[in-house]
Amino acid sequence: MIMIRKECSIEIARPVHEVFAFVDDPAKAQEWLGLCVSLSQVTPGPKQVGTRMHYVYRQGGKTGEMDGEVTAYVADQLLGMKFQDKLFEAGLEYGFVASPTGTVMKQSWEVEPKGFTARLMAPMIAAAAEKQIRQDMERLKTLLEGRRPTGSI
Repeated sequence: MIMIRKECSIEIARPVHEVFAFVDDPAKAQEWLGLCVSLSQVTPGPKQVGTRMHYVYRQGGKTGEMDGEVTAYVADQLLGMKFQDKLFEAGLEYGFVASPTGTVMKQSWEVEPKGFTARLMAPMIAAAAEKQIRQDMERLKTLLEGRRPTGSI
């Protein structure tokens, strides 16, 4: 079994509840996740562990879809999800901790290639994933730090 793991953290000059609310909102995913076409909650009701999700992404000129579920959920602290399709199983977890200047957000990501070809591509996937995660986190920081504080007119 080949497992690709990456971690990245970033400090965002916004309160934890604002950062968590933005990351937790599926409608905002395509604003900061570079590969995301859409992310939707399939299960009705409040998000919680077991809530079903659907992810559509575009990579290398092709569109793909993954079904998944929420694996960890603690408001303003932790959001975890796992997605899979025929080639990959991907898990990600976002942690949120208050800092003197706002929020430290940590992203942990792991992918398990399922097929022979996907396993052969593991080194390329690992390199691309690290770059993509850093770009996504920087995009999130830029978006959130450029927003007006909650409650502003």
